[in-house]
Amino acid sequence: MRRFLINVAMYAVFGGGLFAFAAMRGGREVAAAELAIAVAVVALWCGGLTTAIERVVPRLPKLSTRLLAGATLGAASLGGFALALGLAVWQRPVPQLIALATTVGALMQAARTFAARPTPRALPDGAEGAEVEPPLPRRLIEQGALVIDVREQREWDAGHLPSARLLPVGELPTRLAEVEAWAGGDKGRAIVVYCASGIRSGRAKELLEAAGFTAVTNGGGFGALV
Repeated sequence: MRRFLINVAMYAVFGGGLFAFAAMRGGREVAAAELAIAVAVVALWCGGLTTAIERVVPRLPKLSTRLLAGATLGAASLGGFALALGLAVWQRPVPQLIALATTVGALMQAARTFAARPTPRALPDGAEGAEVEPPLPRRLIEQGALVIDVREQREWDAGHLPSARLLPVGELPTRLAEVEAWAGGDKGRAIVVYCASGIRSGRAKELLEAAGFTAVTNGGGFGALV
């Protein structure tokens, strides 16, 4: 619920500003009540779909399913935003605007979903096959893995895993000794790193492995772990 309210508030602020700007440039006077209703509808619609993208999509079993679901919800989110904008400001749908917003939403969420996919790991010498998916990050966390949140302080303050330690990825190269201390001096201890989408945690994984940590898993986005 907290994530949903944050997303709704974000779209209310963003949508309100964009709707007001478009209304001033739209050639007609839009009543404040009419504008407020449009912004509220957009905030609830886009906030709900964004929350589903963050919480539901990462839990789907196959990458292809996650990509399709993320792209569909992203297209519906921004497409609905564009439709409401056209109706509120120009009193009609604007096909070009809807098409652009739908395409951008689909591509953006598909890319986000793809970036948050689990990182493949090579099999030990002598094992069959080329690579396998790593153990589920949640299972590793339940088994006592060291959990590191590599986002920024403001993102941490908005919500984080109870067992996590905050270490922004930009500070990681200078705080490797601190990570080793958290791991009890054992560079073979299981470590799960996560961020908002899996991109920064992928970079953190590379840095930790370069420093000699041998059991690092990219946990992807925070939304997939809560």
